This record gives sequence, structure tokens and C-alpha cells, in this order.
Amino acid sequence: MFLNTLEVLIQKSPNDCPFIVLKDFNIDILDDSNHKNNKQQLIDFVNKFELKSQFENITTKAGSQLDHIWSNVPRYECKSTVLKAYWPDIHKPIYIAFTDTIPIYSNKSILSQFI
Repeated sequence: MFLNTLEVLIQKSPNDCPFIVLKDFNIDILDDSNHKNNKQQLIDFVNKFELKSQFENITTKAGSQLDHIWSNVPRYECKSTVLKAYWPDIHKPIYIAFTDTIPIYSNKSILSQFI
């Protein structure tokens, strides 16, 4: 459901609109045996919109990568990492920062459809 909504948002946005998606997909991209159908659906989606993974690190204390950052912003324009967490949650916080200024779009008519 999330990918369907995101697809509509991407399709209705200007072609040069930068996208950054940070989400706990609960799909371990590092484990080939885990959620094969969901993993393939995610891979097909990011390939369709030419989104790139902004990092490939372990994001949980269990050694999996369930949390992802996907973007159409070139990798050299941003920096991302996993931060240390001092709370008992299994997920570690993920972080992205941009080294260059990127345009910000605020098309309320598009966004209001999803709120």
C-alpha cells in the first residue's frame, strides 16, 4: 500500500523534483531468504523510478537492514549513516544530510491528496 501511494506522489510531481524516502520497510535487503516477494517488489519499485540506496549498512541490533534511505538525488550530493542509539529499541536511527542545496517543492494540491 505504501509503495502504491508513493508511486502516485512521484508520478504527480515535477520531473526534476528530488525524492528522499526514509522508512522501516521491514524487508532485510541483506538477507536473500527473507520476504522474497516483498523484497522483489521493493527492488522493482526503486528501479522503476531510478532511486538509489543512500547507504548499505546494518540498521538493527539483530544485524539486518530493515530501514532504508532511497533517493533520486545523486549519492555524491548527500551523506548518510547509521547513528548509535542508547535506548533498547532494536532499530538504530538513520541519518541523511545534503552537501549541496537541492530545490524544495511544496505543491499543496499534490500533497493534500495524501494527508
